Amino acid sequence: MPAPPPAPTVRLTPMVDVVFLLLVFFMTVAQLSEVAARPEVRPPTSSKAELRERLAPGTVVVTVPEPQAGEPASYAVWDRRVSADELESLLARHLAERAGKPYPVLIAADAGTDFAAVRRVMKACVGAGLADVSLEAVRRPGGGVRP
Repeated sequence: MPAPPPAPTVRLTPMVDVVFLLLVFFMTVAQLSEVAARPEVRPPTSSKAELRERLAPGTVVVTVPEPQAGEPASYAVWDRRVSADELESLLARHLAERAGKPYPVLIAADAGTDFAAVRRVMKACVGAGLADVSLEAVRRPGGGVRP
């Protein structure tokens, strides 16, 4: 009588390797997408800038990066890019979700951004019913006027 065939075995090592590589891939892609969504800004300097250790709880940061040549101003709220038209409705919707309780807004604009783009954010805040709006700035070393 012939010997019974050996029981099939599953080699787990290659499967573990593939799962590990997929895990590393998705973690890297998630980090890159987060970095791509958050625009980098260089805040303007001011001799009157107040030092703030951390943001107040619930603060919404609206980022206004310097636009590329020929492109309209863009905005980012919660690391999500939005147009000027979407900005006011997004802020008003967030206010409604908080049962009408106002929240502070910090405008983080690039030093090279045209002030008209910052003014649009301010108007959107007023239109949404928000009054606690501040601008991000960096204290100029030694105070005085920027050269």
